[in-house]
Amino acid sequence: MASPVSPARCRAYEECRPAAPIIALLRPRGKVGLVDGMERCDSVNSVRLQDGRRRQLDAWCLSRRVFRVQLCCMPNLTAAWSTLLLTVVSVSLAAQRAPRRPAGESLAGKAPSIWTLQWRDEFDGPRDARPDTLVWTAQRGDGCDRGICGWGNSERQTYTDATENASLTGEGQLAITARVASASQTCWYGPCRYTSARLVTKGRVEPTYGRVEARIRVPAGQGLWPAFWLLGAGHPDIPWPACGELDIMEFRGSTPMETSSAIHGPGYSGNTPFSNRYRPGGDFSRGYHLFAVEWSRDSVVFTVDATAHYAVDRAAIEAKGRWAFDGGFQILLNLAVGGGFDGDPASDAVLPATMLVDYVRVYSKASRRRAASDVRHATGW
Repeated sequence: MASPVSPARCRAYEECRPAAPIIALLRPRGKVGLVDGMERCDSVNSVRLQDGRRRQLDAWCLSRRVFRVQLCCMPNLTAAWSTLLLTVVSVSLAAQRAPRRPAGESLAGKAPSIWTLQWRDEFDGPRDARPDTLVWTAQRGDGCDRGICGWGNSERQTYTDATENASLTGEGQLAITARVASASQTCWYGPCRYTSARLVTKGRVEPTYGRVEARIRVPAGQGLWPAFWLLGAGHPDIPWPACGELDIMEFRGSTPMETSSAIHGPGYSGNTPFSNRYRPGGDFSRGYHLFAVEWSRDSVVFTVDATAHYAVDRAAIEAKGRWAFDGGFQILLNLAVGGGFDGDPASDAVLPATMLVDYVRVYSKASRRRAASDVRHATGW
């Protein structure tokens, strides 16, 4: 008979898969042992959870489709039984559905090898927690304190830093939720009708060139305006549109079959000639989609679900005005309500409405040596 497994020889099997809690029953020498060593597992680190949080962990694992099964060393567990258990668990996991999409992989497959992941936020954390305050700043108000009441678009929401408007779901997403406002809040047009959130990475994450992507599920409904975009890092010291703006995804809630992308800069802003509406077929609000921009010194390309739907080169932009895309750019996520883009809601019945963000990731060209200015992040890599 093989000798018992010592702690030094204890092996662990780890896999990220759709979670169905696996409990392995062992019967060495007629005894029953329980292997239930589940832990939170992600590509950055694993945090051991105490037994008192087991139920919370199980719910997290099920919703995130992620878990870690660790073989616990027991005095009566032989090496043969260890190998058998690991084999059974491996086969069980292999029969499961595909894991949550890893970094660098799109809906159509893995990202080209030219891209190297530089930064990401997977929005892991407990339910109702704020998004990482070392990365994201919640802007507040209706824009009047910045001299652009209605945020320059006659929008009807006031942005808040409340978790009711921006928080983690506990299932690996960020939820930005627009709601009907209380009577006590005042906006540029009178009592505020709506509240929402607008998050920005200014001074924290500001990529220069590369690929910026987010996997998002947008809400449908007249007057809802979710957006994922980049704004020149120099703003507001460098005013808009001189700072440059890349609208990776703007969505009109009244037309859920299409999304749009646009470029704004000096000489081509507002009703910019550089915009495109994309209608691949299907309702964007019915599932997650991967929105991205890839830009360099010479061009800007917008993609949806790994399909490039709009590209503009530097020469075309410079025919209209100055190219404004050689510096760093801050990342923004927001859900506006009302205004000129999609009109005001025909009914408040569309609220509350939630924009879900599965992750945001930043890449640089693998062949290009990363400079310190490419991506700035307060907490390091």
